[in-house]
Amino acid sequence: MSLFKARDWWSTILGDKEEFDQGCLCLANVDNSGNGQDKIIVGSFMGYLRIFSPHPAKTGDGAQAEDLLLEVDLRDPVLQVEVGKFVSGTEMLHLAVLHSRKLCVYSVSGTLGNVEHGNQYQMKLMYEHNLQRTACNMTYGAFGGIKGRDLICIQSMDGMLMVFEQESYAFGRFLPGFLLPGPLAYSSRTDSFITVSSCRQVESYK
Repeated sequence: MSLFKARDWWSTILGDKEEFDQGCLCLANVDNSGNGQDKIIVGSFMGYLRIFSPHPAKTGDGAQAEDLLLEVDLRDPVLQVEVGKFVSGTEMLHLAVLHSRKLCVYSVSGTLGNVEHGNQYQMKLMYEHNLQRTACNMTYGAFGGIKGRDLICIQSMDGMLMVFEQESYAFGRFLPGFLLPGPLAYSSRTDSFITVSSCRQVESYK
């Protein structure tokens, strides 16, 4: 007999017939709030980006309206969302949104509201990179052991890894023997990119 039980703590319904991929969900204190509370960031193939600050619902109740902090129509399918130190000159967290031909980095902030609904949230575009190749996924981290900032690496559908040093494009390299894009992750311990090739082998590139 188990002493543990799983109970619904919070849930919500996202749009109507929207589709999502594995990279469309992210948890982070994206608005850099003083309480350090993580928010749920969700992007869809329909181009909608939503940010939630969930609170436990009473039995029988669904998500509360105030749990949705922000909903924006970005008009392009969202492939992946990540939060990190993506803007130069600051260690504040920013939101990176990957589209098929574009990488956008936003700041998310809340201003104190005068009504009972609470704070008003908004997104501001800090910069964007137009991509020469169709994107598949991305990863980020302190590549090369740099301090106080994060770099972004995007994998294209034709096998190129494109590295962006915040507002600047750094370089690109093709993966050898590439056939189809696989998952992409960054290991800070080995300072390398890890992926799974079409040969079903886990490969690490430094």
